[in-house]
Amino acid sequence: MKAIIIGAGKVGYSLASVLSKEGHEVTVVDANRRRLDMLAEHLDINVVEGNAAQLDTLINAGVENAGLFAATTEKDELNMVACFMAKQAGAASTVARVRNPGYSDFDDAARLEALGIDMIINPERVTAEEIYKLINHPEAHYVGYFGGGTVQVVEVRIPIVCDKQNVPLMDLTFPCPGLIIAIEREGELIIPRGQAVLQAGDEVLLIANTKNMRALESYLGVNSSKVSSVAIMGGGFAGYYLASMLEQRHKKLQIKLIEEDFARCEEMAQSLKETVIINNSGFSLQLFEDENIAAVDIFVALTEDDKENLFSCVLAKSLGAKKTIAQIRGGDFINIIEKTGIDKAISPRNLTADGILRFINRRHILSLTRFEGHSGQITELLIPEHAVCAGKTLMDLEIPEQAIVCMIIRGSEHIIPQGKDMLQSGDQVILFALPEALDEAEELLTAVR
Repeated sequence: MKAIIIGAGKVGYSLASVLSKEGHEVTVVDANRRRLDMLAEHLDINVVEGNAAQLDTLINAGVENAGLFAATTEKDELNMVACFMAKQAGAASTVARVRNPGYSDFDDAARLEALGIDMIINPERVTAEEIYKLINHPEAHYVGYFGGGTVQVVEVRIPIVCDKQNVPLMDLTFPCPGLIIAIEREGELIIPRGQAVLQAGDEVLLIANTKNMRALESYLGVNSSKVSSVAIMGGGFAGYYLASMLEQRHKKLQIKLIEEDFARCEEMAQSLKETVIINNSGFSLQLFEDENIAAVDIFVALTEDDKENLFSCVLAKSLGAKKTIAQIRGGDFINIIEKTGIDKAISPRNLTADGILRFINRRHILSLTRFEGHSGQITELLIPEHAVCAGKTLMDLEIPEQAIVCMIIRGSEHIIPQGKDMLQSGDQVILFALPEALDEAEELLTAVR
């Protein structure tokens, strides 16, 4: 597929990197020659210098043959205009990055069709949604929903005190249907078999029906505490979206939002009625002591400055905040950053790239989540009509050892599969795979006769 990406910034770079590695023909358009040269130096892509709001620039990039046209610049209006022009010129599918809450009315099927946009993606809203899930499940390092929300996958740490340690997984008797998908131990991610055992400090991926997940966590000694207070550093779009979500969905939660721009504080105060908005220039020990950050359950740093987010989370954690979450817009060193004592680092650009990848593969892929560092991926697949795998058991398919079918959703039935279970066309399958097995496993499940 030919893919054209408008914008050589962080989101554009991340998307170009993923698409080029998957073998797509990628062209990046930007007015900044230096940025283009940097991308061309590191990625196997084509670059075009020019203004994406001008038709001749898009034609020069080959827009009429584009299977995907993704406008990812920092300017919402430019992205929307570029998508409109690309659609008129023949691009098959268009995606616009739109950040401003004022444009939320455009996220409507009729309006999008008139604008020539097939999908709008908002990195700040996606980031806020991801953080919201972590606030709802403070014990988890990752929370994902599949099967229309009926299935949950969480990543949790096995506590030091747990009577399920050193017991073969095949001998564990879960209180509800569930599965340990993967174990991360000392930096190594493995897909365990029945003889594997759990150890204190292991990070494990669990899958179960959403209504049963708490019981499964409790069985493994992982307990969830109630969140009563959240402090947010940074009143940009992501901070605003998160505070708004918390207000609407958690009526009794105490929310503080710290922002240095007084005009921005006044603007947010018009719609955030339950959030205490604090105008303060920058973070400091004095500010954190004055606002009693030591007592908050969750501290979230969402400023535009990665270093400020990093240091403010370290400070909040050292004072006593129970959990810290930092937005890291760079995204390249998230695994390392989480070893500094920060509980969770979130990359908007990676979340945005995942959203666009779901859109590209929407015929068979219902959802996907790439783990930071690309150490593994959860993919929700639809078994197509006339699929080669339909009527075969998982044992017959010989799925690679570095991949595992975690669940089969068949109508209202949720199946934790075994080797003898058979796939059918129309099944929704949740697959976890390490990078080296991903393509082969997906091909086995989606190939048609």
